[in-house]
Amino acid sequence: MLTDAKDDEVVVVNRFIDNHDLLTLLGDIKLDIGDRLKIVSHDPFEGSVMVQNLTDKKPLTIGYKTAHYVFVKSDDEQV
Repeated sequence: MLTDAKDDEVVVVNRFIDNHDLLTLLGDIKLDIGDRLKIVSHDPFEGSVMVQNLTDKKPLTIGYKTAHYVFVKSDDEQV
């Protein structure tokens, strides 16, 4: 899960939970399967994950609940 990725790690979005509201949100923030993300930090209180989307060069803050439904894998092309 995205919540398990470590700060400064680069991961690739592998899959999402099939939920209409989640998929709508991810479409709105333009997070897609195959996107490469660099984990910037985790908010210690709220649990949100701040990432840099390396695919489209945009920073994103992904809420704790959303991040639990985004599955990632290690990226072989570490930055």
